[in-house]
Amino acid sequence: MELIRHILNEMGADTVYAFTVVPGFGAYLGGVSAVAEFTPSRVVLRAGKNIITLTGEKFSVGSFSGGDMFVSGKVAGVQIDGEGNV
Repeated sequence: MELIRHILNEMGADTVYAFTVVPGFGAYLGGVSAVAEFTPSRVVLRAGKNIITLTGEKFSVGSFSGGDMFVSGKVAGVQIDGEGNV
């Protein structure tokens, strides 16, 4: 994750709320302040001014600490809603 953070910082991105999806494995999300919904097929999170929705299969919490969250499972889709949405 350090390489990704370095590249994003160099490009001027806000890395506090960055996320990475690993196909067939799960997703790492930074800056998560709240979990609004968590089911085996849908996860809805708040990160800053954004609502991030993951859809897929077999979701479970891998870890959640200090705003960093790892969701294991098969991610099929990601939707971002909020002021930070580009």
